[in-house]
Amino acid sequence: MEKVPTKNRYWPFAEQLPELCEGMLDKLWMSEQMAQALSVGSCFDARKIVLTGSGIGYAAALAAAPIFTGHCDIFFGTAVEVQADFNYFNNVAAMGIGEPNTPLVILPTEFEDDPDAAHTLEMARKAGANSLLICAGKHSAQADLACSVICLGLDSSREDFLARAYLGLTLALVSAAYRIGRVRGTVSELELNQTRQRIAAYLQKASGQLDAFEGQGKAFAALCKDRDRFDYIADAEAQGPAHFLGTVGARVLGLQYAVNDSEEWCHVNYWMEDRFDLCTVMWGLKEQPSFSRAIETMGCVHKLERPYLFVTDADPGVFLEGTRCCEIPGPEERWMVSLISYLPALLAFGELEQEAEKEGA
Repeated sequence: MEKVPTKNRYWPFAEQLPELCEGMLDKLWMSEQMAQALSVGSCFDARKIVLTGSGIGYAAALAAAPIFTGHCDIFFGTAVEVQADFNYFNNVAAMGIGEPNTPLVILPTEFEDDPDAAHTLEMARKAGANSLLICAGKHSAQADLACSVICLGLDSSREDFLARAYLGLTLALVSAAYRIGRVRGTVSELELNQTRQRIAAYLQKASGQLDAFEGQGKAFAALCKDRDRFDYIADAEAQGPAHFLGTVGARVLGLQYAVNDSEEWCHVNYWMEDRFDLCTVMWGLKEQPSFSRAIETMGCVHKLERPYLFVTDADPGVFLEGTRCCEIPGPEERWMVSLISYLPALLAFGELEQEAEKEGA
């Protein structure tokens, strides 16, 4: 049966996700552009990697960080830093390792003109660091300040631009990590090919559940009407999607939000005094080390009877009886959940936008 057209701005993005992803990877994956941005010398010079950004860029950095950590063999490791911390609370002397062109500072941004990026790149220059600016748009006003630049060429006038920017920046960072790993010899050609195939297979698998995602999104949106605060509970690989959704909700719908991991949520909950009037999005992914804590935490959320959307790839039977589960396919590799696990909540935002437009008409 042909699907009835919808005004939900994010449905076309969700429907086209596999093709969008494949098209972006065709431009980024072991491409000449990536090779120029990350030369063989710069890949070997990097004895530490710093991923920093804000908004969508920070979400993408969190989503891609596991690849840098797991596949690049960087002696001093990879750190993800909030851009404000990097810009204003950073010790330049401590950031440098005393060797040229290191650390490698990678800055993803959704903005074509990002004044904060200028400060970040200046900090990197003062430290003697190498820098790579990845801009979601067609050009960057800060391009001259970076050692190298990749512009993804996305159209910022599209109504689904933030979703496309998150996807594009995440894939650009993942491609950069695999480029470094391949140069340094920690990733084989076979592994590169297998990873591309796994990404495509996972997105196709998720495409088969879009109608279920849309149904869950609509049900969640119906419960969230007239509420303006969202609570995201996200561990490990779910951190990127959580910060992406928080940014989209704040910018498009004016929603306040907080992101906690499950342990922090249980002990240092920012909105505990209003715990019954929040909308919660939580992830419970079975391969994460904190899964047992997620089961316990989700039980608490369910008992509070607040509006919630619970995204999981686990058997619903392991959770408290009656828990409403939004099931996603298990990832081919753990980091890949960052490519699809935000879709049900994103579609819920599309429903909330439609409701707001009706009320404002």
